[in-house]
Amino acid sequence: MGFSNQDPPERERGEHWTYFGTACGKHWNGYVAGPPVGLTTHKVPKSKPCLAKISGNALRCPWCAEGVRQDWCCWQPVYREDDHRPIIIILMRDMWDTATAFRLHQRIIIGRGQLQSDSVWVKGFPMDKGYQTAREDRQKPADITHALLTMWKIPELTRWYVAQATAEKRAPAAPAAPAAPARPDPAEAVPAKRLTFDEFNKSAVPALRRLLVVNPPQPDGPRMLSDTLDELATAPVANTTTPPAPSENGKHDKRKRKG
Repeated sequence: MGFSNQDPPERERGEHWTYFGTACGKHWNGYVAGPPVGLTTHKVPKSKPCLAKISGNALRCPWCAEGVRQDWCCWQPVYREDDHRPIIIILMRDMWDTATAFRLHQRIIIGRGQLQSDSVWVKGFPMDKGYQTAREDRQKPADITHALLTMWKIPELTRWYVAQATAEKRAPAAPAAPAAPARPDPAEAVPAKRLTFDEFNKSAVPALRRLLVVNPPQPDGPRMLSDTLDELATAPVANTTTPPAPSENGKHDKRKRKG
């Protein structure tokens, strides 16, 4: 009897991301795990974010105070093709447009030039089917925020981030937008009621008087709409259901009336 397979459990603290440097003249393949994180940095000697820029001037940057030149780079999460290990690579500003154009799980090639001064480059395989996995935690873009905080090792930045994240969780949720009124179902629509002549006089005629603005009648002037409404409201209702009375000889006159 064999053992039944069990899926590997998810890590309690999420993926364990590690930085991977590409040697000069080498290249390797991987898959895009999420969007890049581009920041203003200082090289001291490794690239670290400018504390003033990343915190919106809430933190004092010691490297800006020392006059260290500002630079820029981005951290790109990648699943390495050989072993699917979660890797973070560092790209310079020339690769920003390329990195932001990648789609999630797209297959890419990562390389570096022959010279020590050459930076890492990336290039995509647009026709490849991309990264295939059944793991639910890798179906969505990876968030490397905590991995970057661990990699940078800047205690004041970590404390500031934790305080901001805690405040956001405690903030009251925004009220939900009112739901749009439901459109009536044509199948459930109630047919319009046909008004009798008396009902029309009681409802439509007063409403027309309120909506129409007419001038007072002038002597020998044109007939006004208000006069017509008055006649309509006071006119007797013709009885269309009672047949005409018979003639004296019991026959009706079938001759056409002359106009």
